[in-house]
Amino acid sequence: MKKRGILKAFLLLLAVLCTSVLSSCARRAKSEPTDMLAYCTDEGLFLSDADGSNASLAVKGSHISKIFFSEDGRYIVYNNSNDVFFYDRETAKSDFLTANARCVAFTNGKAVLLTATQGVLLADPALHTLETAIPQPKDGYISAVCPSPVEGTRFAYSVCYSDAGREYYKAFCITSSDTGDVLAFTPKEICGDPNGMPLPLFWSENGSTVIFSCPVSPGSPSMLYSLAIADSSPARLAGTKTFQLENGGLLSLTSYAAMSVSKVSASGSYIALIDRGDLSVSLLSTEAAPDALSVSPDGSTVSYSSDGSVYVSSSGRTLFICGGGYTSPSFSPDGLRIYSVFPGEDISLCRSNANSAGAEVIVSGLRSPDPYYDEEFADLYEFYYVKQ
Repeated sequence: MKKRGILKAFLLLLAVLCTSVLSSCARRAKSEPTDMLAYCTDEGLFLSDADGSNASLAVKGSHISKIFFSEDGRYIVYNNSNDVFFYDRETAKSDFLTANARCVAFTNGKAVLLTATQGVLLADPALHTLETAIPQPKDGYISAVCPSPVEGTRFAYSVCYSDAGREYYKAFCITSSDTGDVLAFTPKEICGDPNGMPLPLFWSENGSTVIFSCPVSPGSPSMLYSLAIADSSPARLAGTKTFQLENGGLLSLTSYAAMSVSKVSASGSYIALIDRGDLSVSLLSTEAAPDALSVSPDGSTVSYSSDGSVYVSSSGRTLFICGGGYTSPSFSPDGLRIYSVFPGEDISLCRSNANSAGAEVIVSGLRSPDPYYDEEFADLYEFYYVKQ
């Protein structure tokens, strides 16, 4: 009887240890970085492998969008209607961050949140903290913000105010990463037009220069401008005097920036390709005016959609990839594949090779973008890739 009791206790202890080890392995496997896809359906936010396999519902909700992965892939920041939440892949729990806001970037482990009433906040999902990066201006609000890619707290942002139901741009501002001081320019000072709407677009890779547009009305054509922080001297970006931004300034960013443009003195549609290292500019001719675009990580290839077809442009040649309704192309990190959305009766996310025609469905059942929340197809899915 005594031996039987000892054996029973041993087996019980072994079962507890095995359960603990398996649970630990499961938690570790869940949080380990791996290539992933997050996408939104009418049911909620789904997570899957990058090829669409092994999908599971992570968060329920019919208005989830604007998905951002943290740099390590553990956290996902997203909007549910106008409120911002984050999902922790390790604990499989979702927590509220703040109301009336949206995430614009992840930088240095923190989510940059543009809010309607609190200025710009930095959210740390690991510590469950919120801090103010830029307080809300006393006589206006921040309408756009662009964080520098260099470590620190430097931001470029636009300040607006409303009068009689119309939005006016009051200032274009740059924060100092060292002192916290703010450089502020009026629209006339920054782009020569008191009615201008200066909008930060992106930074050079070293964080020394910010690139911005300055249309006079939403979606109107605009020149490209640069502001070198060291001399605080705004000017037109070198090499851009022959073209202007079109279609609201479509933008895709990797180590290069791609934007939809038109020549000032010639017909046709083009894509401006800007090296974020030296800010050199080149133009690619397109078959038609793009409604969405994506630039490969090495800047050698641009994919764009127009009138339901997806194309690839490289080295002066254009290749048709797929047609019949496809839109919102995006490159994989290796530049070998292109993902696009087919908004048919059952909205699908599709995958194509970047050097040949055709597309295969990897995910079906995406929901339609809701214009009330200013959503686009690109807001409804996001990939995370482990850095090699």
